[in-house]
Amino acid sequence: MFFFHSHFFVEVNAFGLNGRGSEAIDLYQQISNDLRDEVSHICVLNACSHSGLLDQGRSVFDEIKIKTERITTTMVCLFTYCDPFSFTKYEHFILI
Repeated sequence: MFFFHSHFFVEVNAFGLNGRGSEAIDLYQQISNDLRDEVSHICVLNACSHSGLLDQGRSVFDEIKIKTERITTTMVCLFTYCDPFSFTKYEHFILI
């Protein structure tokens, strides 16, 4: 089961690193919620960041039940990459 699990996240990450964020999100959404972990959330948020998918990344973030410091930091990076001159719009978000 571990190979199957890690295989998906490697693909999600690869899609993201190659600017194919929509495909990364599609694959992420096919993965069962009980198989998703901190690494998977970070991979898909990074994919959104590399592809400029701010709204989709926000939707994914909103669905994450346990938001660790690393996940929140990745979301802040997404904001700054996608909308670098409007960071003050998202300042309240950091204070979750």
